Amino acid sequence: MRIKLLVFMVALAVVAMAVPVSAGGNGKGLARKEAREAAAAPATCTVDGNTVYGENLPPDLTNFMVMHDGAMIHGWVLGHSYAGTWTVSVPDRTGPATYQFTSATWGKNGSKYTVFASCSAA
Repeated sequence: MRIKLLVFMVALAVVAMAVPVSAGGNGKGLARKEAREAAAAPATCTVDGNTVYGENLPPDLTNFMVMHDGAMIHGWVLGHSYAGTWTVSVPDRTGPATYQFTSATWGKNGSKYTVFASCSAA
């Protein structure tokens, strides 16, 4: 009788540990899994008037950079998006501008970062 109870308890423990792993490995379920799968597709950036759209971005911390003539003039932290999308309102352009959805910065004065998606408008 004790052996049956011990076998049952071990089987129950194995099942209890397997459920969070099958739900994404972190116990937070499908939202993160779907975000990772969406992020596997190439990230895109589009501009429509004064709105910039980013899609298929990774769920990591995302920054937004605005550049004129190849020099960054504005940049700010957007945060995390498990859906992998951002919609950002930008001011009127006075000339050509490039918009970038980027990773967190590193290096001296935050000069290094990875560009997830970039788009331009005149």
